Amino acid sequence: MKKNILIALGLGMALLAVAQTSGLSTNLTGPLGKGKARYKQVIKPGEVQAELQVEAENLKANGIYTITVGSSISSTQTATPLGRISLKQRWNTQPLPSIPSGTQVTVVNSEGLTVLSGVMR
Repeated sequence: MKKNILIALGLGMALLAVAQTSGLSTNLTGPLGKGKARYKQVIKPGEVQAELQVEAENLKANGIYTITVGSSISSTQTATPLGRISLKQRWNTQPLPSIPSGTQVTVVNSEGLTVLSGVMR
């Protein structure tokens, strides 16, 4: 029995050494709407993957908004008639975007007002 447990532990540790997964998230708050942002990164030998998702709701219907994540990612979105916006980006090659803990996420309307913000942790 001890031998089986040690083998299972050894395999588990080997799997941990093979893949590194990390993730950050934040709730977006402000004077208008609400939202959330998530970033996940998986690094395996010979393979990398990353995904960023930013979602917001209760915004002005059909309004124009700019989502900014740190200094490297920016996307302009038009809200749905229900006042929702969504950004989803995936990367499968190096270099992955630099989104460390402490990265600021903002949603700015067409008048330049920051309506939502949060900090990735």
